[in-house]
Amino acid sequence: MKIKNKIFLYYICISLIFFTFLEIIFVNVIKNEYLRNFKAEIQNYVNLCLNSISEKSKLIIDFENPQNFISKIESKIKGNQILKDLKVGGIIIQSNNTYSIIPTIDYEALPENLLTEKDLYYKDNYFYVYPLTKNSSNSTELIFIYNAKELRNKIVTSAISFSLPLLALQVFFTILFYYSMKYTYVKPLEKLAENLTLENVSMNIESHEINRKDEIGTLTRKIIDFEKSMKNIISSYEKILQQKGTNLSILLQCISEFNMAKKPVDVAKVIAKLCNGNFPIKIYDVYIVNPIEKEEFYQNLQIINREEAKEILDMLNFNPNNNFYTSKDIKLFAYNVPEDYILIPLRRNEKLYGFIATSTPTSNDLQDTTLSILYHLTVSLENSFLYEHTEKLSYVDPLTGVYNKRKIDEILENEVNRALRYNRPLSLIFIDIDHFKNINDTYGHIIGDSFLKELALFLLRNTRNIDTIGRFGGEEFVCILPETDLESAYKVGEKLRVRWNIERHIIPIKIDEKIGTLSMGISNLPTHSKNARELLILADNALYKAKKERNKTLIVGNS
Repeated sequence: MKIKNKIFLYYICISLIFFTFLEIIFVNVIKNEYLRNFKAEIQNYVNLCLNSISEKSKLIIDFENPQNFISKIESKIKGNQILKDLKVGGIIIQSNNTYSIIPTIDYEALPENLLTEKDLYYKDNYFYVYPLTKNSSNSTELIFIYNAKELRNKIVTSAISFSLPLLALQVFFTILFYYSMKYTYVKPLEKLAENLTLENVSMNIESHEINRKDEIGTLTRKIIDFEKSMKNIISSYEKILQQKGTNLSILLQCISEFNMAKKPVDVAKVIAKLCNGNFPIKIYDVYIVNPIEKEEFYQNLQIINREEAKEILDMLNFNPNNNFYTSKDIKLFAYNVPEDYILIPLRRNEKLYGFIATSTPTSNDLQDTTLSILYHLTVSLENSFLYEHTEKLSYVDPLTGVYNKRKIDEILENEVNRALRYNRPLSLIFIDIDHFKNINDTYGHIIGDSFLKELALFLLRNTRNIDTIGRFGGEEFVCILPETDLESAYKVGEKLRVRWNIERHIIPIKIDEKIGTLSMGISNLPTHSKNARELLILADNALYKAKKERNKTLIVGNS
């Protein structure tokens, strides 16, 4: 049910109760007024009639023949036009608390309180008791009965004549109240309720409704203020959700890229992207180390320098329990850090992988996103370093750090295929240390191992970047020389052999006794063979011949 109908029904009920109560009051007032006037009139005429038939102001009653007295009174009354409906009901005689009625009438038909009230209106009759004689023990009273139907009709007519204008007044005030409420409150409330279903409440409400001085205006202004506050709250939450979505997107993207990065170089590319603006907050400094190889891996330092980064790393190793450091902590090592400088160590499984310094996160959500990204970065660094280390163990000689035999076979096969594809030369040098067993027996195996390491570094240092160095086994090493013909390979071999003899080593080389000198064998593609395995065999055979004379470079086919 609409509010205007509810208000109308409520008012109809209240007004009906009010006007009914008002009508009852007025009807009773009219009734009492009529009865009062009627009583005074009856008493006046009865006194006049009785006084006219009395003797010397005394009313003589013949108790032996009371009917004669009653008839005499009735004849007098009938002569009066006003009292024509009045009749004598009888005479009540009281003697010593006993009552007798002359003539005998139905005493039960009389009202119970007639003798005490003396006059009353009962069942369309008006009873009036007129005292004739009265003393302490005896009394005589005359009862008059008047047919009051005409009086009742007058009262009813007066009540109806009063009720009709009252009813019309009720209808008038009801209609007035209805339209007053309709245009003063109901219409504005309906308009306001209709506007509340629209998107922009304040844009649809008219200005005069807002400027009203009553409760409707106050309610309208409150609703507009509530709408504005709700819009601000929704807008702020939308910004928060948008920021959360952006942070989550960055986090998922970083996790995806970290999971795809198997090698440290791939992780370094992801870190570079983060430093270039893909991180949710500003990155000041990045310093990453490889704890397995114990070497620097990546650095992007904007606030601090490399020496300060190393000092901070030592401090982080000394304090393994702190999760982050503020600018006040870092100022002990670097003086020019900004106030919002936050340094976060990258730790996992009791290993330190470096640190990243950022600006202070502006919210808890941003802080959680940053820590999550750095956590996955640390996991990715750990996995990539372990992967690289494991892979390296599979193709690197653990003693010398150069490629092992399996990797040499793989690289040689690839280089032979490339040389054949592009019709380019390829040379292979086998190198062996002369009398290496004598060195182990004389100086011990530790010195012997160090001597092998020294030779590996010497070969790496004195060959090109495109050349490949590997340990084939024992004291034998292999050099793969792409884009090198047979003559150039021989020159390289001689250069290595002569330079090795003149350099200082961990132990002195005895050139005369050919202890610690180098013997070499060379094979070439396409001169000797176009097969990788055959090139190895031919170079190994040439080395075998060179070792007979020691300290010599020998080409396949030459003696």
